[in-house]
Amino acid sequence: MKVLAFSFMLLVALLTVSCGGGPSSQNSPTAQIRIMQASGDLGNVDVQFNGNTVANNLGWRQTFPIKATSYTTVQAGTVHYQEFATGTNSPALVDTHFALSSNAFYTVITAGEQSSASVATILLTDDHVVPAPGQVRLRFVNAASAAGPLDLYFVSGSNAGLPSSPSVPALGYKSSSNYFSFTGAPVQLCVNASGVAPIGGLPGLPGVGGASCMMSVTLQFQSLPQTSLTFVFLDPYIPLNAPPGTFSPLMVLASLPF
Repeated sequence: MKVLAFSFMLLVALLTVSCGGGPSSQNSPTAQIRIMQASGDLGNVDVQFNGNTVANNLGWRQTFPIKATSYTTVQAGTVHYQEFATGTNSPALVDTHFALSSNAFYTVITAGEQSSASVATILLTDDHVVPAPGQVRLRFVNAASAAGPLDLYFVSGSNAGLPSSPSVPALGYKSSSNYFSFTGAPVQLCVNASGVAPIGGLPGLPGVGGASCMMSVTLQFQSLPQTSLTFVFLDPYIPLNAPPGTFSPLMVLASLPF
């Protein structure tokens, strides 16, 4: 499978926010949780919390609840989290435990590739702080097992030059950055393998601020979002029996509110 460097512009539209859903208990402390299936070759899955099915037939890049701004309510404490191939209850493709605090918001991302034994879960604590007026608030998650650690460089507003050192150095697989606040849009992102500095613009390679990057993204906003945003680097979807010579990006980018 051949790998391409690439550049694209992502137009980010605002979504209606809904903070909660599903069953709740007035007598027990609860947490809010949502799920993203981000493994490119795991296939569609059914998800269980503590032996109870909460989501069915969840495919690559899909979230539960379906509206990505929504969460489902679970009891706080230790949760037994499992994923099974859709329509089965054995063997568990994912089997782990999470410690959830009361009144907190979480995102569970299933990442990696079954073919390389890199499938893992990433538990994120979501910050629901409203961005300051005139600012956008972003964080980044490396859920791309094949990409290795990533260096992220940011350019925003009138700052047209790429910084000399990465804004986020060596973001490893299963890791997330802090939230960053940016004044002015658009926000440009240059992504390189860790330790590989962007070089002067080369024909045919994507670039930001006059430098060439493994991936470059321009984040445009129809209007400034009223929530933080999370951008997730994913392994690409791997179709069964892909013919030899099929081109595939090294990774793709997905976004979630908060």
